[in-house]
Amino acid sequence: MRALFSWISGVEVALLYLTTAAFGLALQSASWFKSKACRLYVFFSLVGALLSVLPSFSFEPMVIATYLVSIPAIPFIMPYLMALNLLNLANRIPNRSR
Repeated sequence: MRALFSWISGVEVALLYLTTAAFGLALQSASWFKSKACRLYVFFSLVGALLSVLPSFSFEPMVIATYLVSIPAIPFIMPYLMALNLLNLANRIPNRSR
């Protein structure tokens, strides 16, 4: 039962990373972010998704990386950084209602 919950947790984290990658691609297609920034978001999201579903019996550096990407705060850092970039973009756009 414990192994099943650990597997479900890994899949949950992988889905969060894949959602972040899809959001990065959406921001790129809307031309809100530069292409290089979106590629970096997508790359790190895909690496995080891959590392979160790796089995825990791989060799030692991969076990540590798998543990680090599965910490609950880590998957939320990239959407937070995307939100900061969107707020920065909103500050740079002149407000027409003033």
